[in-house]
Amino acid sequence: MSLLSRFLLCLLLLAFLQPWRLVASTPAADGVLKYVAEEETFLVEEVTGEEGFINELPLNAAQTGLHAIEEGAFIAAPAFSSSFTEVPATGVLVEPPVSSLDEIVMDQVSLMERANKSTPQASNLGDHTLKLPQGLIANFLRSLEAKQAVYKAEHQQTAQELQTKYPELVQQIDAWKWVVDAWNGCSTPEAKAACYQNVAGMTFSMPSELYRLVALSQAMKIMEDAIAYIHHLSSVLKEDGTNPFFTEINVVNSDVQHLEKAVDAIMRLSEQRNRCLTLAAKTDIKFKEAAVTAQEAIASYSQFAQEMKEGDAPAAFLFYVNGFSLEFKALKSELEAQGATKGYKSYQFMINDLKPDRINDIEKLPEKAAQARREDAIEAADAFEQAACYYLQAVQAAVNEPKTDHVCSFISKIGGDFSLAAFYTSIAAKTLQQAALAKHQGYEEAMKMFEKAADYQLQAAQVHSQAAKTAASADSKKADSFFSIAWHIRDAAGSFEKAAEVKREGLGEVATVFEQAANYYLQAAKTCSKEGAWEGGDFSQAGEYANHAARSLKQAAQARSEGKAEAVSEFDQAVQAFFQAVQSSINGGKYDSIRIHYQDAYYHQWRAEIYRQEGVEQGDAFSRQIFDDFEKLYEKIIERRSTFNIEDYKGLFYELCCAGEEYKLALRAVVDDGDLEAARAHQQKAYEHYERGEILYGKWH
Repeated sequence: MSLLSRFLLCLLLLAFLQPWRLVASTPAADGVLKYVAEEETFLVEEVTGEEGFINELPLNAAQTGLHAIEEGAFIAAPAFSSSFTEVPATGVLVEPPVSSLDEIVMDQVSLMERANKSTPQASNLGDHTLKLPQGLIANFLRSLEAKQAVYKAEHQQTAQELQTKYPELVQQIDAWKWVVDAWNGCSTPEAKAACYQNVAGMTFSMPSELYRLVALSQAMKIMEDAIAYIHHLSSVLKEDGTNPFFTEINVVNSDVQHLEKAVDAIMRLSEQRNRCLTLAAKTDIKFKEAAVTAQEAIASYSQFAQEMKEGDAPAAFLFYVNGFSLEFKALKSELEAQGATKGYKSYQFMINDLKPDRINDIEKLPEKAAQARREDAIEAADAFEQAACYYLQAVQAAVNEPKTDHVCSFISKIGGDFSLAAFYTSIAAKTLQQAALAKHQGYEEAMKMFEKAADYQLQAAQVHSQAAKTAASADSKKADSFFSIAWHIRDAAGSFEKAAEVKREGLGEVATVFEQAANYYLQAAKTCSKEGAWEGGDFSQAGEYANHAARSLKQAAQARSEGKAEAVSEFDQAVQAFFQAVQSSINGGKYDSIRIHYQDAYYHQWRAEIYRQEGVEQGDAFSRQIFDDFEKLYEKIIERRSTFNIEDYKGLFYELCCAGEEYKLALRAVVDDGDLEAARAHQQKAYEHYERGEILYGKWH
């Protein structure tokens, strides 16, 4: 490679240091980055001596390299951007530090003043990097040799300890050690595969006292498969330049992390299986079900590693997802078995609020992570997996909690904190997916706001995860505050996103209203944690009505282009009514005064849609009396619900709740979607639920 080529390559590498930091999770990779810096310094000194070179070098390229050095090119990434990039040995992802509310204001100002700038892409970086020696490429991949050596050493030590503890099993332990040593001593993949069959064959005859030797051998096998996978992929990366280099590196390292997690899971599951089999022999057969499920999970994780070794990652990951699901099921089964020994049924206690309808979603978290990774939403993928980890820890805490004869002992405080941490983290994952999509669409302001919202959601999770790890009391008020802030910021992000969309459609006036709605949400985020903040006005509510006004304004423009004057007039009146609701909310107006404005807005919006979609005759027929009758239905629902105790009148209360929900869905269908058919269907259901409630009321009175 020529001197000039080397220099340009170094500048290119420095220009893309952020994605390099994403993969520099190993000492070897960190060393490569330092090597690049040293190489660039040397080349700068050498190349500047060549006549005419500086004049030929593009100014922006030179500035890029120098700016990277001046700004500290090798300083760690900011807390949020690296929140989910490096996994410590414990398998728990690094959590971001707590931010202050002042950052919201700073971000708001910078967003309003910042011109849209394109984000540098690494599309050509891989082409240059792949010209590097294969050994250098391999340095960017996670190394597992050291971890494999630890498992081998632990296996030897465990064998010695078991020989001392169980003298009657010395001969069987020696035979086991011999086949394992023979397997480890093989030098070719074919020989290793053949020798491991001998190891696998002996596992079925190993007594329960030696279960840990079996588990360690399974861990060593997965490490071996992972190392083979890394060696194979490093050569593939050298040959395949079709995808950005760092995208490929991230995918490979993610796969390796999953293999490491599979090893950790197998060690946990082996202990659980042995524990449950022991308890099944002494107490209840239900423990055997948990043991069987744990063994199925071990088999699934092992098959995942085998498929990865063979290079079929998509097929392999199905086994990983299944392994997680089975591990979760095994823990639930063990907890239920513990309850059965105390005379409780499974429905008598909740596993840290993990209701049946949520369990399916929890079991699919690894699958959601894989989907996010395919969409290049890396931080979202890591957050989904962290949420899955927290949920597992929640149930593990409940299993390990000392049990008494009281059912409340099955509700673990530590598990509850892990469960809340999981909930907040899963919400953050979805927000990060929205950020990735906004980035892909070029909506810079929305992307930044989604990321900021996710930051606060993760901080809410951190409050509970730290409490769980330290067995301290969580500051729930602080966590709730973070989550509320995040919610408002995410609403702001959605408004910025809408503003960017309509701006591209040439609707500048509509975009301005959406941006104003976003600013109201940001103001709500800034003030919601302060005592008495709502006394000065409900900015969140103002943001909601401003969003409605923007949508009505957009629909008015569409109706105007269609020549439907009656619809335009109604949409304009809806806009004015929504603005009045906005102003009343900001001024701290009473509920009744605000309600008058938004009821007017909803009526005009509904009538406008009828004019636009069904014609003048139908629009004229939709009188205010018809709309008010529907509004009065909701007033009756609220009045009835406030009269009865839910415990005494469950059936009636249920019908009234359903009626109220259908009322809201009807209005939402019109105002948000302009879907008259759906609105009328929900309206009809609201009346039906209310009538059934009235029948029940008549029976009791």
